Amino acid sequence: MDSVTETLELYPKVLFACRTREYRDERKRQKLTSHQLNVLGHLHADDPKPVLQLAKHLGVKPATASLSLDRLERSGYIRRQRSSKDARVVHVLLTPDGERMKQANSVLDPDRVLDLLSQLDASQLRTAIEGLRVLAEAADKTMAEKSASTASENTTR
Repeated sequence: MDSVTETLELYPKVLFACRTREYRDERKRQKLTSHQLNVLGHLHADDPKPVLQLAKHLGVKPATASLSLDRLERSGYIRRQRSSKDARVVHVLLTPDGERMKQANSVLDPDRVLDLLSQLDASQLRTAIEGLRVLAEAADKTMAEKSASTASENTTR
């Protein structure tokens, strides 16, 4: 089996075993969907992200992203603002409540991760963590390259 096929087979097993099933905002007494939390995970309080870039990153149409953003804005987790340079561009930022939910909730449930990791001996644990570190570094590099490529495409338009 090649490494791509093996990764595609193995990664979802780990994700499914460890993913958080429900996201609750106890302060506001409401639940968020995994999709809503995924959107929050791509945003920052001090680094505005254009809606079109967010939609592209999420792999959805801008109209679909806008529907999700409408719900999150009504709940007070995000705010939108027009670009001062181009009024056609709308940026999205996390509010303090959005930042709180982003920090308080992870795609992975810490207790489930602990259960998974506790099944490994010390050597397996070191190997697993090192493998994740290497993959995360490659992911960061890939995202930085894609971001730079997107930025250069946007400046040439």
